[in-house]
Amino acid sequence: GSGKTHTMIGPRPPAVSGEPEETEGVIPRAARQVFQHIAGSDHHFKVSVSFLEIYSRDGRKEEVFDLLGESSKGGASPGRFSRQEAQPTPLSVRESVGDFFVEGLSTVEVDDALDVLKCLRQGQLRARTLETSVNASSSRSHCLFMLTVESCAPGATAGRRGRLLLVDLAGSENLKKVTASNRGEEDLRQRQAIGINKALATLGTVVHGLNAGMSAHVRNSVLTMLLKECLGGNSRALMIANVSPEIKHMEETLKTLTFATAMAKVHTAPKVNTVKADPRSELTTLDIRRRDPRDCAAVESSLETRREEVAVQDCTPHWDELVMSKREAVESFVGIKTCIEQSAAAQGDRLAAIEESIRIMHGMLQSQSRKTTPRVGGHEAADIHVLRETVGKLRLETTRLRRSCLAPSGTGSGGGDADELACYEALEEAIRDTEALRDEAEADRDAAIARYHKEKEEWLAKNRELE
Repeated sequence: GSGKTHTMIGPRPPAVSGEPEETEGVIPRAARQVFQHIAGSDHHFKVSVSFLEIYSRDGRKEEVFDLLGESSKGGASPGRFSRQEAQPTPLSVRESVGDFFVEGLSTVEVDDALDVLKCLRQGQLRARTLETSVNASSSRSHCLFMLTVESCAPGATAGRRGRLLLVDLAGSENLKKVTASNRGEEDLRQRQAIGINKALATLGTVVHGLNAGMSAHVRNSVLTMLLKECLGGNSRALMIANVSPEIKHMEETLKTLTFATAMAKVHTAPKVNTVKADPRSELTTLDIRRRDPRDCAAVESSLETRREEVAVQDCTPHWDELVMSKREAVESFVGIKTCIEQSAAAQGDRLAAIEESIRIMHGMLQSQSRKTTPRVGGHEAADIHVLRETVGKLRLETTRLRRSCLAPSGTGSGGGDADELACYEALEEAIRDTEALRDEAEADRDAAIARYHKEKEEWLAKNRELE
């Protein structure tokens, strides 16, 4: 390898030390510089980190894995996952208001640079690597380390938030020049190399498209989606290009320098990210730790005073007012319940009368269905006419009852009881059945009339023949 991971992180795995090392990478040095700035400021700070990798196991689909979560623990050796161990669960990349984020990604709050190095070491031990013919520990995934800093001035109602995104890209591989040290892993190495090269090619396409004034198709790769802000967005972007001095890698060196030149031409638009401050967490553990020990008592006293002020602001109304409000609510509930019971009793009498009418209609329809000889304009037609009028009256009565049930009562209660509504629905179902019987009786009547006319025509025809 050309030293990409060594440049960003340092020796693998990174050493966890309170003192800076000469071989430290960019990420440990950046973390130390951030906390050095915090130590010299009177603002209140909150710092958190996240660590993920983008890996393609089949060369086609990119998957995101959390390197700091509990479910991302690997097998017996760093970067390997044995068959007996549970495979880590890939995370999903979501989009919200034009920005992309990883759903379920772990965020660890840190208090100093030593905590950052511990998280970095933990993630590096879980990142996937493979021994190849050119690198004893070749990175097989793209790793993204995110360091988020939130600050707030004392007494301010708004603060600022910034994120430092440090990326360790896996290098492109020539499938013919590089082989796996273990022959049994050659097929796996090729699939991994195809996935790495595909993501890097998409990144190059997006960068060249931005320089040409075209729209960037960042959704073609998970890598470009998560690097969207770095590609012409709200950020300041810096790229370190690692190349090999050997002549046999000249082609890869030229491609790297071409990509670096294109990346240098990408214009970004950084801006200050303002966020609202939480008064309950104005002083944090981090603030107390970075102050002089002699000021700890004063800081703790100020914190306690602030907590008391917040408690007074969030206090509930007086107890007597609460009791009175509860008593009024109980009285209102009793009145509503009494009104509903009276309404239910009145509606019950109406429903009994309607059910009696329905029984009368059923009797009329049954007697109508037993008759076979049509008498147009006679008693049967009159019965059907009466049946229609009765059904219409039932419809109007049901509509009036439903409106009276759903209308607000004098006590301010809105709507009827669920049992009453169920009764009205059952009544409407009975009316629909009655209408179906009525339609059936009318159909029988029409059929009987048709048979009567047909028999009459046949009888007339026979009389004409006899004559």
